[in-house]
Amino acid sequence: MKVDLAIVVPCYNEEEVLNETTRQLTAVLADLEVAGKIKAGKIVYVDDGSRDRTWELICSFARQDGRVCGLKLAHNAGHQRALWAGMEWAAGHAEAAVQGRAAGERLMERSAETRVVQFALQIVEAELV
Repeated sequence: MKVDLAIVVPCYNEEEVLNETTRQLTAVLADLEVAGKIKAGKIVYVDDGSRDRTWELICSFARQDGRVCGLKLAHNAGHQRALWAGMEWAAGHAEAAVQGRAAGERLMERSAETRVVQFALQIVEAELV
């Protein structure tokens, strides 16, 4: 069964990596759509009170690609609350959460992100059957 998928990404001062994160995640969504694993996908960036240009970049990506959207929290509320806000917004979609930065201040490899998303889809498919 095909589902809609929302990838929730809490962000705090992600200006340096947001372009690459967006490129990788939109590619993952495109791959999943082409493979028939999902009907449609969204990237939900949640700006957790960033002090850099993170929100400006999220807005720019959202204008360029309808699969990208953003939520801006009024102030820094912490990673878990930002994640919760994104998951609440995405209710009704299958959801997978990834971090903007992986350990060591580097992006996760695309294959690792794909595995996270595919694992989330397996769980959803198991619940829907």
